[in-house]
Amino acid sequence: MVEAYELFGCNTADVVIISISVDDDEDNAVCIAYNESHGIPFPTISGVEGNGDAIGNTYGISPIPTYILIAPNHDIVEQDIWPASSVQHFINAFENNGVVQAPCGVTANFSSDVTSVCAEGTVNFSDMSSGDITSWLWTFEGGDPETSTEENPAVFYNTLGSWDVTLNVNGEEGDTFTVENYIDVFELPDVTFEAFESACIF
Repeated sequence: MVEAYELFGCNTADVVIISISVDDDEDNAVCIAYNESHGIPFPTISGVEGNGDAIGNTYGISPIPTYILIAPNHDIVEQDIWPASSVQHFINAFENNGVVQAPCGVTANFSSDVTSVCAEGTVNFSDMSSGDITSWLWTFEGGDPETSTEENPAVFYNTLGSWDVTLNVNGEEGDTFTVENYIDVFELPDVTFEAFESACIF
């Protein structure tokens, strides 16, 4: 299960992995000690103090040990992922339900409402990064402001040209994403038209 935890994002992507104890004798301290001794990085809910017994009863977890897959709406989509003789069992169960593999840590990414403006305009940026994001540092070539630490900043452009945008998340230990020539600022065109004859409207 630890391999699946790492393959699917270490609890930072589309799947969150937890362990649930349904043993009345296991309190929080016992679960913590067990995880530390076996190198289990994901959290464990103990039987009594963490209400693991109640969770087991709520979801009807009768065969033990086993693994279940619960959707965001709390529906069980895989009731009994067992036997789990290899990590491939988890890969199959997750991917059959639309969960894709993802690297551990964070991945920087962004989008915006527009990528071009005429003469001048404001561009609204949206952070699309994955993982546990705690900080943002944007760099906007040709923009105002030139940098921002907001999650979803608005930037004003009025200098003609094509401008790079860079987003770093979580500092030096995080990830950086740059798109060259992401924002285009075009010159306002001169529009002319020939005079037309008078027209009478009845």
